[in-house]
Amino acid sequence: MPSLERTAYPRFARVITAQELERAYTPSQEELTWARGTVRTPNHLLCLGILLKSFQRLHYFPDLDAVPEVVVNHIRQCFQLDPATQVAYQRSNTIYRHQQLIREWLEIEPYYGSARARRLAARAALRASEILDDPVDIVNATIDELQRKRIELPAYSTLDRFAIALMRRRTADCSAASLAAFRASNAMCSMNC
Repeated sequence: MPSLERTAYPRFARVITAQELERAYTPSQEELTWARGTVRTPNHLLCLGILLKSFQRLHYFPDLDAVPEVVVNHIRQCFQLDPATQVAYQRSNTIYRHQQLIREWLEIEPYYGSARARRLAARAALRASEILDDPVDIVNATIDELQRKRIELPAYSTLDRFAIALMRRRTADCSAASLAAFRASNAMCSMNC
């Protein structure tokens, strides 16, 4: 099983510098205007901003609890929100609506619920497994293809399962080919002896 840390699967850095905050997590004026025109409450504005900037950085929606406090505070300041503004949704379905709004804004296809996205990921993993030996490389190639096609990344475990299944299949195919060659060799030897 490839370790998450060895792959290109995006995640928050352990330490986020001021430069990275500015570059990756500062909303543009257009994003600020869009977000303010999309939601009505300060809490929802903060959550939408966090989801937007996190998605742009990670290519998937993290749990809001997993977003580093430094990122939350930075986005809160960018939107000029009160420091007491909480990262919280009053209703659980609002987060899903916000995620869909962000996908539409960024023109991103969801992975889950999209047969096309799953087929593209499976094909990318299969192509990679034909030329790469390391499951980490298969995961990375699949990530690259999904990002290139503007498809939201699935959970890491999904990509990991693709790589493991393909490596097992490849090992089984090689074992079957070796066994067939061995049997053919023995048959030839039996005939000549």
